[in-house]
Amino acid sequence: MVVPTGVVVVHEPGRALRAQDVAYAVQAPVVAEISTDPAVARAVDAGLLASRLPRSLAVALSDLAA
Repeated sequence: MVVPTGVVVVHEPGRALRAQDVAYAVQAPVVAEISTDPAVARAVDAGLLASRLPRSLAVALSDLAA
């Protein structure tokens, strides 16, 4: 049996589970939390990600580069 040492929680709109719920269920600490944005998925699906970066992704990338 594999025992997790950490969990990455991906937040998705409309989901009820919190990071604490996931940590409790798998008995491992949450080491990172990531929020999703449907606008990013739509841009990828339309082939527009490189030419028209969604605002949420642009902000996250600029924060990362700072």
